[in-house]
Amino acid sequence: MSMYKCPVCGELFSTSYKKCPFCEEDDLLMDRRKTTSRRSRRNEPRAVGPLLIVIFLMLVALVVFLVKGDSLFKNWGKDDQVDEPPVIEEPVEDETPPVVDEPEPEPEPEKKPMVLDKTTVELNGGESITLVASEGSGDYAWTSDDESIVKVEDGVLTTVGGGTTTVIVSDGETELTCTVTVHVVELTIKNPDVSIAVGDSFNLKTRCSGGDNFTFKSENESIATVSEDGVVTAVGKGKVNVLVSNGGDTKGCIVRVK
Repeated sequence: MSMYKCPVCGELFSTSYKKCPFCEEDDLLMDRRKTTSRRSRRNEPRAVGPLLIVIFLMLVALVVFLVKGDSLFKNWGKDDQVDEPPVIEEPVEDETPPVVDEPEPEPEPEKKPMVLDKTTVELNGGESITLVASEGSGDYAWTSDDESIVKVEDGVLTTVGGGTTTVIVSDGETELTCTVTVHVVELTIKNPDVSIAVGDSFNLKTRCSGGDNFTFKSENESIATVSEDGVVTAVGKGKVNVLVSNGGDTKGCIVRVK
């Protein structure tokens, strides 16, 4: 039997075959594979349809979200939330002290200038008078230019001797003056020389004339004393001069104590 080598596959086959049986088998096998491939392709599901459905659903969801998204998500998860009690904030004490409106100071009353009720005064010896100052500061100081003529205390003038002097009053800011003239009334003493024993007394005032207001003074009270009413009392032996003044004139009475 003669053999023939296939020029395609290189296999030897009998010349009784018109075609290479090996190649025919390969062709048949290839046809079967192609047929099977075509059938499998026909049976494969197409992905285009589901993809279009998915895209359509996504577009619908997007439209719904744009239209009602706020209302849908506004209450999202509220059912799962637990209502918490409200937080009560404790008041914080303000350390800054409160501002207290201070009352406006009342305006000080307008000070009026000081006034003196008299600017000139005439007195007889033994007389006295009171000067009155008002307004100003209310704190007055009094002085006399010559206390041998008149003395002053809190505005009360007391005559000492005859003459003219000036009394000054000041409130610390202003000074006012009053001219005071004291007319001397002659003082006389009846029996200006008296002798008494220790322990005896007499009234010197009854022996004086020349006014109503007299002042008395003993120059030595170890010998004789004298009261405001002019009663002289002998204390010890000796001689003493008892002075009498009527505010303008001064005289002395010699008292001898035995």
